[in-house]
Amino acid sequence: NVKIEVINNFSLPSGETLLKNIPISLSDDVFTVLFAGNIGRFQDLDTVVSAMEILSDNSNIEFIFMGEGVEKDKLKKRAISTGGNVKFVSQQSIETAKEVMRRVDLGYVGLSKDVVRYAYPSKIMTYLEQGCPVLVAVEKESDLAYDVLSCKYGFTVENGDAKALAYLLLKLSKNMNWSKEMKQSALDKSNADYSIDVAMRKWTKLLVA
Repeated sequence: NVKIEVINNFSLPSGETLLKNIPISLSDDVFTVLFAGNIGRFQDLDTVVSAMEILSDNSNIEFIFMGEGVEKDKLKKRAISTGGNVKFVSQQSIETAKEVMRRVDLGYVGLSKDVVRYAYPSKIMTYLEQGCPVLVAVEKESDLAYDVLSCKYGFTVENGDAKALAYLLLKLSKNMNWSKEMKQSALDKSNADYSIDVAMRKWTKLLVA
């Protein structure tokens, strides 16, 4: 007889001023994918490095890791040894991270096998708030994968499959017709489900019920 309500987090607030300069070099001629957050054991990041190794001859595709974590040094060494176009930058302020998200082509979200049963990556909400479409590596039968595809704010690939990830990145980089519409879908999803106003209305309804 206990009523349980699930209320999502919302993106961390930051200053309203848009940054003109960021400490990261980005090029309009390069298809750029960003992972921002904890570089840990459960984000399927080894698969990213393997995929970028496959794409090592494609200099117009770049992957940026932004953040810190226990796996960072290992991944950095692997990326250097494989020759993939991978860049590592330190953890940045919320304002800087959000500005980078606004400028890149895709935000990457990965979960290792079975982790989707226990975790929902809150970084998705921050990506979407910036109008940044997402590329999610997760089991295709998961609710997360269904939501990404049905709301049309990103792409999915099976986690652990470096070849599929490399193929998808190559395909998306060659044809960017999806970008404008998907950026708008990302903003629409954020405003509908993940904004502070939406969360506060849910809290208010719950507390005064």
